Amino acid sequence: MTRVKNILLGTVGMMAISGFAPTAYAADLAVKAPESLLSGITVYGQLDVNGTCQNHGLPYSGTAAVGMAYFLVGEGAIDRQVCSLGNNGITQSLIGVKIEKAIGYGFTAIGQVETGFNPASGELANAVGSVAKQNNNFFVNYSTFGDGGRNGQIFNGPTFAGLSSQTFGTLTLGRISTLQRDNVLSYDPQGGAYAFSMIGFFGAFAGMGQTEDAYWDNAIKYVYDNEPFHFGAAATSGSVELQNQGAYAFDVGLRNIFGGLSVDAAYGRTKDMIGASAFAPTAAGAPSPQLLPGVGSEMQLSTKASDATAWSVQGKYVFNLPGWGSAPMYTKAAAPAPATFTIYAGYEHIDQGDPSNFVVNGTPMMLNYIQGIVNNFGFVTDKLVDIYWVGGKYAVNNWTFTGAYYNQHQNNWSAAAPTATNSGIGAIQTVGAASFGVCVDDKAKAAKVGANSTVFTISANCAGTYQAASFVVDYAFNKFVDIYSGVQFNWTNGGFNAGNQWDSQISGVTGLRLKF
Repeated sequence: MTRVKNILLGTVGMMAISGFAPTAYAADLAVKAPESLLSGITVYGQLDVNGTCQNHGLPYSGTAAVGMAYFLVGEGAIDRQVCSLGNNGITQSLIGVKIEKAIGYGFTAIGQVETGFNPASGELANAVGSVAKQNNNFFVNYSTFGDGGRNGQIFNGPTFAGLSSQTFGTLTLGRISTLQRDNVLSYDPQGGAYAFSMIGFFGAFAGMGQTEDAYWDNAIKYVYDNEPFHFGAAATSGSVELQNQGAYAFDVGLRNIFGGLSVDAAYGRTKDMIGASAFAPTAAGAPSPQLLPGVGSEMQLSTKASDATAWSVQGKYVFNLPGWGSAPMYTKAAAPAPATFTIYAGYEHIDQGDPSNFVVNGTPMMLNYIQGIVNNFGFVTDKLVDIYWVGGKYAVNNWTFTGAYYNQHQNNWSAAAPTATNSGIGAIQTVGAASFGVCVDDKAKAAKVGANSTVFTISANCAGTYQAASFVVDYAFNKFVDIYSGVQFNWTNGGFNAGNQWDSQISGVTGLRLKF
């Protein structure tokens, strides 16, 4: 009996070894190794530094995102010959983190944080800060400045979280790039380059009327791509800092049809958006009486509030030129790399009027800046802006050659200006009588205290045309390093001359870009 018992126990043991053990081994194979915390996380960035020479320019600004005053309009102090170290000629220098984590059922959790900076100074891009630095300065003491969407925040670029699916599209929430900014980057032949692109330097075209609105805070954005179809929708409730108080936009497009054609059409509306400018001193050099009492002049801005409606149509066609390229270096029997030639064209219309809701003096902006005085009557009749652009890009091997032309036109609109004295905190600023301004002679000039040259006396709300042309050559050593050199010429007439000392400007820019 004991022997039988031992045999039974041995049989059970052998079954455990020969039958169950392999089953356990297979189960062990199915267990995945723990996923690294860093998988799906990408750190990216780019640095763009350059040397710039201009026949009429301003000193470099380590605060302004653009670095140098590459275009005339809005930079009335431009007067002197300048050769200077600059940055961000063809791309905004930035660093960021992207997150992509698969969560099952075909969905991926995504996120992004990004900040733009000026490598020549080490400062974060701070557009409103660059404007505030000009407060109470005469033109002769100005440095480069410009309003914009990157305003010294720790994360001044796109900062969002969301879900993405190849089937259902991508949904993001947070601080987003507007749909029109996405189109600028895709359909501008110069890719929104500050030094060479009118629609890149003036972010108002990406912001549907104001450059601060190239990014929307507290926003939701949905994009669906399933070639050839593309659709986008975005909306924001507005931000505490009055970047705007609500906006929405839509975009529809077709991608890669008829062998290489892509087109997009966008429409959007924004209310109570803000544009910032500096306070001018009195003729005697005293601080401006328009400054809000009790607030340091370095922390306040003169602003203009408005509503805007904008729509645009843009397209490009890519021609593949097989055999036009040469074989890559240091390879044997490699096929010639195909060359491409891309044609770009676009049009945008912006209709800007007085705000739906008046903004009072003393309203806060980002980073503790204050709207010292607010003009709610700068567009008594609507300002209409139309911009057209066209260009081409030839890319062969490591070389890229890009040419572009931009033409912007504005109508003659009625506007009122704030009175000489601030109406006080919490008040709707008093303004003078509305008028269309003096629009007789766009070449008439007069002396201006604190300026090296006479300035054009025509009113800014007069009709006019602003044009620019640029050409850039870029050589990429590899996907991480490239050098570029180009020239850009811009010229004005009509109301675009207002307050400027010159009606044309030429810039030569040569730079180095590092990407990772």
